[in-house]
Formats: sequence, structure tokens, C-alpha cells
Amino acid sequence: MLEVYEAARDAVERAREGGGPTLIESVSLRWRGHAGHDPAKYMPEELLERYMAEKDPVKNFQEYLLSEGVVTKEDIDGVAERVAAEFEAGYGYAQASPFPEPGDVELGLWAEDGYWDREPGRGGGTEGA
Repeated sequence: MLEVYEAARDAVERAREGGGPTLIESVSLRWRGHAGHDPAKYMPEELLERYMAEKDPVKNFQEYLLSEGVVTKEDIDGVAERVAAEFEAGYGYAQASPFPEPGDVELGLWAEDGYWDREPGRGGGTEGA
């Protein structure tokens, strides 16, 4: 259950002791396609269903925390409600925001381009697109 935590803890300890960096490979499974246009037909449905039922890391960690008495069902429900509310607020903000300025398309590619020194322009693009 806590293998990633343990691997990261060991890597940090090793680095702090002068042992250098550690590469941690964490293999996971994408539950959806790469983007909205990708229906992920390349993923066997049985594999995906089994993985979601047995290896969902969020669900498994919730069950672990419940079994250890760290949280209650009400705690988990409260977090889920706060996440949903924060998502909806962010989504609403994004939908209500104007498109970025077309000239800002390359900003943020390099640390030196000044992107992080100012807010990007707004109002570009096609309204309502």
C-alpha cells in the first residue's frame, strides 16, 4: 500500500547521506485517453475495469486510512465535497475568462521570457468559441 512512500523516503534518506539521486519508476494505468478526442480503444476494457476495481490508488488509500482509524467516512466525504466545490469554482472561472492574447502563445516556454514576471494578456481569441 505504501510502497511509493517507502521508496521516496529511502531515496531522500540516501540523498541526504550523500548517496546521490535515485530514479523511482512508478508504473500506473491511464483510465482515460490522452485527451478528450482519445476514446482509449487501445486499452482492453476488462483490464481497465479490473484495475479500477482493485488498484484504484485513491480508493485503496481511503480504505487504508479508514481501517487505521486515521479518518472517518465523514472526513472523506468532506474532502470529496471540498474538491468538487473547488473544481466547479475553477471550471466556472475558466469558462468565464476571456481567451489569452494570441501573441502570448509562446510565453512560459523559457524562464527568461518574462512570463512569470507579469500576468498574461487576456481578451484575445474568438469570443464564445
